[in-house]
Amino acid sequence: MKFLYFSILSFVTLFYSFNTKAQTIVDKTHQHNDKISADTSLVMRETKEYPYVFPILGQKVYDKGYSLPLPIGFSVSYINTSMGMGISDLGVGFKGLDSSKPYFGAKIPQEKIDQIVKGPILESLNNNVTMATASGMNYRMDVYVLPFLNVYGMVSEVSGSTSIGLGGGSDTGGFGSTVDFDALAYGGGFTLAYGYKGWFSSVDINYALSDTDLLEEQIAIGTYSIRFGKKFNVNHGKQSIAVYVGAMNRNFTNDSSTPGSINLNDVVKNEVDLGQPIENIYSGLSRTQQALVKQVLGGAPDGSRINDHMNGMIDNTVVEYDIKKDLLQTWTVQCGFSIELNKHLAIRGEYGIADNNKFLMTGINYRFGI
Repeated sequence: MKFLYFSILSFVTLFYSFNTKAQTIVDKTHQHNDKISADTSLVMRETKEYPYVFPILGQKVYDKGYSLPLPIGFSVSYINTSMGMGISDLGVGFKGLDSSKPYFGAKIPQEKIDQIVKGPILESLNNNVTMATASGMNYRMDVYVLPFLNVYGMVSEVSGSTSIGLGGGSDTGGFGSTVDFDALAYGGGFTLAYGYKGWFSSVDINYALSDTDLLEEQIAIGTYSIRFGKKFNVNHGKQSIAVYVGAMNRNFTNDSSTPGSINLNDVVKNEVDLGQPIENIYSGLSRTQQALVKQVLGGAPDGSRINDHMNGMIDNTVVEYDIKKDLLQTWTVQCGFSIELNKHLAIRGEYGIADNNKFLMTGINYRFGI
């Protein structure tokens, strides 16, 4: 059943579609422009004329006493996360790469396969948590189009593993295994942000897709999050530290099953070796039993021939499947921090947790203006 793991690759999009920009928020000062002499280098209050093209309406809000972050940013973040998933529907079929040669499932009616897959196998999957873990790098470019609106695009390189069990695990007579994978996720979104006297809030919405050779279709994920926090100036206002809490929701954007296929020899990665076991079994039979086997087979069993036949069937078999998966927990509680070293550089970290769902991110953001 290892082929099931590959359809779970869609979860990687979930882990890299969150908001990773540094917590730089438009902030409303409580002083008149002409009186702001102790303002920090973290915000644009150095001249009366706003020097950049972005954001649109930047000069107007600047004249009203708002402090603006540098409008364009590039972020690099490392993410490590795990998530529990459930399998709610599953379909499996077999075909041969060369239909003129034998392959597994060739003589089994599809109705029988469906009875097994949608019966005991799916029931066992529903009784076990499929755990997916991933880590990788997220690259993101953002721009403040409006003083309160940040728009961004992102790309993530993902590697991880998916663990699945059948029958409750090996300690209860079942079995389980783990498979590794690599994938690419990309997407975009926007953030609405506002700050007042050091307090800030933001709402983030984004949409992302994941690509892998193991799935026939891209997987689409929607992510929604909200954050509230407080920024504290340090070192006479030359740096700042912000802390925040929030919540994030991540889920698939459609309820349809995901189709896929995999060669059986990619699942059974090592050749099946039946030659010696068959010869050992035959040697352990009594003479009467050996004579009966020879009569049925027309001679002593040739373990190497049977072995070659089995491996040939494996090499010629393609497993086609469609699977519907559901996240066991779509919401996580988030907490994090942002350290602004100067108006260009910031370091950020964030942690999220819920049942069967953990999330850790850290990264650096560089901002500039044009």
